[in-house]
Amino acid sequence: MVGILDDELVSTQPALEPKLNATVYGGGSIIRLSGQLLATAAFISRRRELINRLFSIPDVGRAKVEQRLGAVTLWLLKGGFQRSELLDALAAAMRLAEPASHSFPNQHLLSRREFRDEFEVHRAGPKLTLWRISRGRPNTLRLFHALLGNDKVKSTVIDAILSLVGVTAALARRPNAIEIVCQPGLFSAWTLLDVIESALAHALPPSKRSKAGLAKAGFDTL
Repeated sequence: MVGILDDELVSTQPALEPKLNATVYGGGSIIRLSGQLLATAAFISRRRELINRLFSIPDVGRAKVEQRLGAVTLWLLKGGFQRSELLDALAAAMRLAEPASHSFPNQHLLSRREFRDEFEVHRAGPKLTLWRISRGRPNTLRLFHALLGNDKVKSTVIDAILSLVGVTAALARRPNAIEIVCQPGLFSAWTLLDVIESALAHALPPSKRSKAGLAKAGFDTL
């Protein structure tokens, strides 16, 4: 999407200090924030807290965190938000004493090197996921995940997808993407998400060593 507002926004809310730069795009449906505060909040030991705070805002559907750049981009489920509305919502999220924790299958994968510098989290109903699912041509879905470049992961996920009723094909179109062809009316995206999360956990289970490390960092393991 092309940015339509290129002003630097500086929050006056104490909860967002030190100051963050903020730019709004897409008619009030995207906001990008940057600042040292976010670089610190994206450390592995604090990532789950940051995610909980961001997704405590009901309209946040997707969040991209770039730790190296100290930046967060949020995609809202609807557009038309004013700058002040977005900054007020973010300030309120940062002030929460204990933000609610969403179900987040496979969140332990955020400790892997593939997510060291940046990662994306998506809202999927009441859950959060590292998968991005989009619709392509009629009767097709596209799946994106940073770990699909791993041959074991890709093979395990494709096998699991092909076991679903209504799926006629699952094709590896790009290194980090799979395209699914499905019969109309016989396929549930929620069932798909459960299946691919399970396949991913089977392909890359946390080791005993990583479980201990993640527990210290505040990550729940499967």
